[in-house]
Amino acid sequence: MNRMTKYSLLILLAIGTAVSLWTIHADAANQDLKRLLPLSKQIIASSDRKVIIKHTGSYQSFTNKESFAQIGRKVSTQLNIPVSSEIIEERDHLLYQAKTTDLEGIETTLLFIGFPNGSTELIISAETSRPQDTVPILIVQKQLTEKLTAIGIKPNWNIMIQGSAVISSSIKEQEASLEPSFAKQLQAQEVNRYEDAGSLSISYYSPQISHSTAEGDKEKMNLQVAVHRNSITQQQRITIGSPAISIEY
Repeated sequence: MNRMTKYSLLILLAIGTAVSLWTIHADAANQDLKRLLPLSKQIIASSDRKVIIKHTGSYQSFTNKESFAQIGRKVSTQLNIPVSSEIIEERDHLLYQAKTTDLEGIETTLLFIGFPNGSTELIISAETSRPQDTVPILIVQKQLTEKLTAIGIKPNWNIMIQGSAVISSSIKEQEASLEPSFAKQLQAQEVNRYEDAGSLSISYYSPQISHSTAEGDKEKMNLQVAVHRNSITQQQRITIGSPAISIEY
């Protein structure tokens, strides 16, 4: 085997390893969603349950409003989201927004935010209100993973499931009902909590969830559960997030 052939073989092996590792990463995100969906059905009513997947991260810098718009439109095209011509200009940021809804009712949204120093933040999210059928949202997640990877972005998916509590009760009673679901089924250990008169938020670390983040500068967390009581209707809403909740709960 000559030197050039050996070199080519090493490159192919390296590419194969990288693809395999990324496949594992993408599959891990899907596995987290598959693990949390059945568990959510125990505590969240099906009537208004929704599932959201979201990637947030920095992206290409820009020099002026036009270059910002060009980047936003290019990303829209690359992700097969209809291009928007509108750029919203606020005092402290620029915003490009585009969205599309597929035949399964899954809405995919692109938010591209530009800051005065030229840095940007890209937020890609998909939401479904039909979580009984888990296949479509898993397919969308996989497709978005592939498209983001193709443009040099390694997505870190934030998974959230939200809806009305199956049983309306006090915050303390809801906490008691959450304990078997998370501490036992997911071997979750509590990391931190926040509680006030109308809400409770508990952060966990579970070895069964693949992604994790730091809770402050201390312990890792990869699961968050919140209960919020509407002060007007008194209805309780439960939100599950992995590795954390990044929507209003």
